Amino acid sequence: MQPDLVSAPPQANSRPRRRRWPKYVLGFLGLPLVLLACGYGFLYWSASRETASAVAETDRLDPRWRLADIDADREVLRDEDNSALQVSKVVAMAARNSRTWHNDFAVQFDKLEPPYQLNELQLEMLREAQEELQEALAEARKLKDMPKGRFALKWSADWISTNLNEQQKARRIFELLQHDAWLRAQAGDLDGAVESCRACLNAARSLGDEPILISFLIRVAGSHIALLTLERTLSQGRASDAALAPMQSLIEKEIQDVQKHWVNALRGERGGQQHLMQALDDGKFKLSQFGWGGGTPSVMDRVTDYAPVVLTQGYPSLLRHMNKVVEAAQLPFTQQYERMTELEKEIPQTSLLARLLAPAVQKVTIANLRDQTLLRSALIGVAAERFRMQKGRWPQSPEEIVKAGLVAEIPADPCDGANLRWRRFADGIVVYGVSLDRTDDGGNINVQRAHEKGVDVGIKLWDPMRRRQTARPPVVEGQ
Repeated sequence: MQPDLVSAPPQANSRPRRRRWPKYVLGFLGLPLVLLACGYGFLYWSASRETASAVAETDRLDPRWRLADIDADREVLRDEDNSALQVSKVVAMAARNSRTWHNDFAVQFDKLEPPYQLNELQLEMLREAQEELQEALAEARKLKDMPKGRFALKWSADWISTNLNEQQKARRIFELLQHDAWLRAQAGDLDGAVESCRACLNAARSLGDEPILISFLIRVAGSHIALLTLERTLSQGRASDAALAPMQSLIEKEIQDVQKHWVNALRGERGGQQHLMQALDDGKFKLSQFGWGGGTPSVMDRVTDYAPVVLTQGYPSLLRHMNKVVEAAQLPFTQQYERMTELEKEIPQTSLLARLLAPAVQKVTIANLRDQTLLRSALIGVAAERFRMQKGRWPQSPEEIVKAGLVAEIPADPCDGANLRWRRFADGIVVYGVSLDRTDDGGNINVQRAHEKGVDVGIKLWDPMRRRQTARPPVVEGQ
C-alpha cells in the first residue's frame, strides 16, 4: 500500500525582486539632460538658420564683405612706393624714449599760438629732442613724395587682438615731422616747413585702406597734426607757390580718400566680427582665451568654449546692425551723425554680442566730420594764400578763388551742407565749418575747446604784417 502523497507547500521564488528605484532616479536626472540637449539642438538649428539668412542679406548688399575678401581687394604697392615701409624704417631709427613725452614739454607747447615765434626755451627743447634724430628725420622727410602706404596685416584668430604696433608707431613720425616744420619755419625755411607738413600728411596716409577703425583714427590724428602745423607754418612767413601747390593737391586727394577709408574701416569691422564668429564655431578660438573682463574667465566663458552658440546666437542681430552702420557711413555727411546716433541707441536692444562687439561709431563719426571740415578748410585756405601771393590781396570770397582757377569748387560744410564759411578779421581771414551744433559762431576757432558748443572748426590765415610776432615768454607751471 502506497503512502498518501501529501502536496508540498509551494516554494517561495528564490530570485530576489529587482529594485526599480535606480531607474526612476536615472530617469528623473536624465530627463533634464535630454531636454537640455534638445533645447541646445533647437537653439543651434534656429541660430544657424537665422545666421544663414543674415549672411545671405549681407551677400546681396556687399558681395565681398568678408575680411579675407576685403584684405584681398586692398591696393598692392611696390616696396619703393610703400610709405608704410618708410614709416617703419624711420621708427626703427628713432629713439624709443622721446624728450617730447615729458610733462614739461607738454606744458610749454600745448598752447602754442600760430603767429608767435618760438621762445628760447621752446627752441632749446626742440633742438634737444631732435639732436640725435637727424638721420631719421632725413628719411622721414622723404615721405613728402610717398602718398600711398600699406602695412602688412596678419589677422589673429579672434581678429580683435590683431597686432597694430607698427601702425601705432606712426604717431611718432607725426610728432617728428611737426617739430621739424616748427624749427624750419622759425629759421625762415617756409618751403621746407611746408614739405614737412606734406610728409606728415603722407605718414597719416601710410595706413592706406586698412579695414580697421583704430587705423582710421590714427590716420585722422595724423591729418589733424599735419594741417594745424601747416596753419602755423603759414603764420610764420611766406611760402612759395611751388611748395603750396603740391600741398593743396595732397589735401584734395585726402578729402576723397579718407571718405573711402571711413566706409572701408566699417566694412572691416563687420568682416572682422564674422571672422571671429567663424573661429568660435570652428573651435580655432575659445572665448576663455580672450578674457573679456580682463581677468579669470567666467563661467559663461567656459560654457561658450564648448557651446559657442550660446553667444553666437546673437550674431545675426549684430550683422544686421553693422549692415545699417555701413549704409549710414555712405549717407551725405549732413545725415551721418544723426543716423549713427540712432543706431548706437539701438545696440542694447539687439543682443549681448552686439553690446560686446558693436563699435562706438558715434565718436568716430564725429572725428571723421571734424577731419573732413578741417581738410576742406585747409584746401580753401591754401588756395586763398596762393591767390594773395598772385594778386597782392586776399580774395573777397571763396567764389573768387574758384574764378581764379585755384580750386574747382567750394567744398560743402560736412555738418550742414552749406558752402564753407569765410570771415575777414582785423588780422586775417578764417575759413571754417559750423561743427556739430550747426550754429555759425563767427569763425570762433579754438583747438583746446574744439569739442565744446560755440566753437567752429577751420583754419586761420594771418595778414602778412601780423605774422611772425614776438615770442611769448615761457609758461610757468601753475599759472
